[in-house]
Amino acid sequence: MALQEVWTTEARDAILAQAKRHYPYHYWPKERNEQVGCDMSDETIAGLSYLYLTCLQTAGIDTQTVQQPLEPVPLECMQWAIGIAVHNYDPNNALCLACLINGLEYLPHGEAANVLQICGGGVGPKYGHKGVNGQLILSRFPIKDVTETRFDGFVANRVNVHATIEGIRFGFGHFAFNLLADASPALAPFMYGALQTNHVQDFVSAGVDVVVGDMNSGPNYQPDGYNLLLSSGYKLVSVDQPTWCDANHASFTPCINAVSIPMPIDHIFVKESSNVISWHPSTFNNKPIMSDHIGVSAWLYKCWWCVWQ
Repeated sequence: MALQEVWTTEARDAILAQAKRHYPYHYWPKERNEQVGCDMSDETIAGLSYLYLTCLQTAGIDTQTVQQPLEPVPLECMQWAIGIAVHNYDPNNALCLACLINGLEYLPHGEAANVLQICGGGVGPKYGHKGVNGQLILSRFPIKDVTETRFDGFVANRVNVHATIEGIRFGFGHFAFNLLADASPALAPFMYGALQTNHVQDFVSAGVDVVVGDMNSGPNYQPDGYNLLLSSGYKLVSVDQPTWCDANHASFTPCINAVSIPMPIDHIFVKESSNVISWHPSTFNNKPIMSDHIGVSAWLYKCWWCVWQ
């Protein structure tokens, strides 16, 4: 079982305490704590940073949840944020925005303004959630030969996990996505950091048998990563239906705030030339209790005597 967005060690430990009877083995990617900042000597960056923070506070947004707010962020605030990220098309300014977003996460409401000084001093967090990647892999069987591929991610620590379980080489990932493309297709080329295709290329190069995860890519959303898997000899074996903000989540607050259509972005892919066979694709956790995603599952089996032509 590959869980996504387990953002705290406390949540991890609570899950492990309940799951260890059925899943005695687990893997948790290493946290990454790197520092970044903002060039506040640039008057434009200093001004936009102030306007962004002021906009969030005026709108009553809980600034400790800016990365995944429960209330919709006003368009004006988003425009200030994009202005920071694309200023002079300098990647360092995208890191400045990451610093502001992640720095606010650690500051109580009354201390939010301190983020300007922290990021101005170059000592703000590059990654949110204390550098936690959020993937928690649970298994009934030993998880062997584990390696990590770390990506230069925007806001979140992005990691591909390679592991062998019962003779099957798995690739587990929670893929990055293009935030600027969501704002405007014209801005897409200026997005900082790794994207879905980088995650896919890593797994394809390693020749993993199975790719599992929230890929933030599908037929109707930023499809390049999804299509690259298909063109690289992998086939979809999970359900071909929306997995994010589906019909059952129509009244779920985070989905209403996202103002988006249902998207199939959580997948299981199997390499067609592997000896892994699959059946019974299904979903689980369909009710909007605590997540805007539903789970996908499939039965997988290593067919040792099969030879594909």
